[in-house]
Amino acid sequence: FYESNAAEEALTNASLTANFGTALCPHPSHAFIVSAGNGATDGSDLVLTVSGTSIDDEGNRVPADSEVVVADALAGACPVDTYLETTKKWLGTIVYTLSSSGGAAFAFSFNLGIAKYEDFNNVNVTLRGLEAVGLANVNDGGFNIQLYHHNDTGWSWSAAAFVAGNTPILDMIVDHGAENTLSGGEHFAYKRVQLSEVLAGSGSEGLVVKVTNTVNNSISYMDTHLTVTVP
Repeated sequence: FYESNAAEEALTNASLTANFGTALCPHPSHAFIVSAGNGATDGSDLVLTVSGTSIDDEGNRVPADSEVVVADALAGACPVDTYLETTKKWLGTIVYTLSSSGGAAFAFSFNLGIAKYEDFNNVNVTLRGLEAVGLANVNDGGFNIQLYHHNDTGWSWSAAAFVAGNTPILDMIVDHGAENTLSGGEHFAYKRVQLSEVLAGSGSEGLVVKVTNTVNNSISYMDTHLTVTVP
């Protein structure tokens, strides 16, 4: 999943922090930013740090932890649309803090959020197929299933209308055309095979399945599976 704010955060020397997430929420995920490309300071550096409660994949929870997410936020080093994420995963509320050594006037704007993606236990794989099957509860003319290759390319910063993610590699509406409307009480399905998308799961890549419904409770249930091979 991706969770993010539509509006950017504009941190300055007068407003150093921005919070994201809900206290006590169990969403172990990477904190990310997408740069506006406007970082500036009269000091010697410009750094963005994430802090909060971290947890790793072995279940080791660390309260009051922190990690630098942008080591050099200056415009020349972190241009517009740059995507960066923490290596650590976070629980509950996380805090983004801007700092500048010796700086009296500094600023950096960015979109922020959290990302949780399927990295197949940090293993490099090749995507071969996707299949989703479900049952519609009520009619929905805006239903869609999309698959994203999560990586650091193709993101777009926005001051007020940010949407997390890059361009989807699969899109049910693109494939099905007009036949994409859920009918209450009827099953639906989406399948693609013969894929060859290479995923660096040992790095910071994976898959995100995005399901869009425009009517409340339009899906009674849905199962999705991904088929991959290990090089």
